[in-house]
Amino acid sequence: MIKNYFIPKTLEEAVSLKKTHGEGAKYLAGGTELNLRINKEKYHTFIDLREINCDKIEKLEDGSLAIGAGVTFQTLSTDSRVPQQLKKAATYMESRNVRNMATLGGNIGSGRTMGDLLPTLMVLDARVKVVGKNTLVTVEDYIHNRQDDLIEKVVIHGKDLNRSFGSRVHMRTSNDISIVGAAATYEVVDGRVYGIKIALGGVAKKVIRLREVEKALEGQEASRDLVVNLVKSHIDPLGDVRGSKEFKSHMAAELVLESLGIN
Repeated sequence: MIKNYFIPKTLEEAVSLKKTHGEGAKYLAGGTELNLRINKEKYHTFIDLREINCDKIEKLEDGSLAIGAGVTFQTLSTDSRVPQQLKKAATYMESRNVRNMATLGGNIGSGRTMGDLLPTLMVLDARVKVVGKNTLVTVEDYIHNRQDDLIEKVVIHGKDLNRSFGSRVHMRTSNDISIVGAAATYEVVDGRVYGIKIALGGVAKKVIRLREVEKALEGQEASRDLVVNLVKSHIDPLGDVRGSKEFKSHMAAELVLESLGIN
């Protein structure tokens, strides 16, 4: 039952309201997550961010790209300033109606194992700027440490956008949420892969980096058999009504292969 509904004018006011009302309060942007019945029943206070201007996209002096937390998936998928890596990830959310509502900050804040942007943000080493703190934290740390700080913007360094990149998802229908998703960045020199980063969604409670797999592949010729064996031996998917453990393990390996451009 909703007891309080606030529409603050500034980020600082929003944070103050959250501190006042505690764990029962939640920030509300597009509402694609919080409008679910289960979440409406979980929280009693909503802090609507509609009046706060967090939808800017800008290049920083050091060449990094800063994207406001309020930028929608639709803007990510169409704005010329947004890199192709994020455009592609945003379009995994097929429904334009949902893309018009869902926000970058909301996708990170929900921390869901199948947040469409999260594998891509992780392998791009994207960092989060939260209100009231000068130090940036990685998207991975924000999610896994269960932080609840208000996200102001996401920063991606230019060098991380210039590496080879791939991402793939598997879903039952075009309007379904993804079951398993993968993303990877890497460099290929003389047929061997270097600086590889791999992230998987849908195989654990949160999106994860496959660091042991990355280490094993560093400097190797990434053959199909090698990648499949490494991925399957380093994940232990949770089986559920959307896919068995064996199915998710198989799909994870296949999606990582495709993300690395391996047939």
